[in-house]
Amino acid sequence: MQNLKSKTYNLKPSEGFTLIEIIIASAVIAIVSIITVVKVGTGNQEQALLRSAQKLALDLRRAQNLALSPLTTDNCVYGVTGKTTSSDSYILYVATSTCDSFSDRSFPNTGSYSVCNVDDGCLGRYEFEDGVVLQTGNNFDISFLPPEPISLSNGRTAGPPGSAFNPGGIETITIRLANNIAREKKVVVNKFGNIEIQ
Repeated sequence: MQNLKSKTYNLKPSEGFTLIEIIIASAVIAIVSIITVVKVGTGNQEQALLRSAQKLALDLRRAQNLALSPLTTDNCVYGVTGKTTSSDSYILYVATSTCDSFSDRSFPNTGSYSVCNVDDGCLGRYEFEDGVVLQTGNNFDISFLPPEPISLSNGRTAGPPGSAFNPGGIETITIRLANNIAREKKVVVNKFGNIEIQ
């Protein structure tokens, strides 16, 4: 008869991973993934805010360039205004009048455009990117009087305190993220027509 002996196998603890090691590694990977997703989302919002500020500055420069070479002599001023029905858009406009008074040198409509109509002087209505809005109470109106072009704020040039331009001749347009009021960009226009983003 054959002798049956049982064999014993020794599992060496140094080979493979333990369950606890796998759980800890999975937890670390999950935490790093969550942090990365949050950072990417915040970065996308910051980029949308920066792109919106750049677009606004470019449209201000476009109005300035149109005033350098007006299409007709009837065009009084070219400008950009935030006086719209919503805080997430602005209008590029032309005023076609004689410019005899200050009221003729700014946004040609006493109301707010809900629809952009070329016959009313609206050259385009532009919306900020999703999640970007004008700062509350920031209904700006910056225009340029041909042919120099002279910079105007609400139809007036820079002047003494109490005039349309702030003292020092600087007008600031503030845009911000709708869900984070601490994140903002400023488009600054001075009385000489210099436009910069801060």
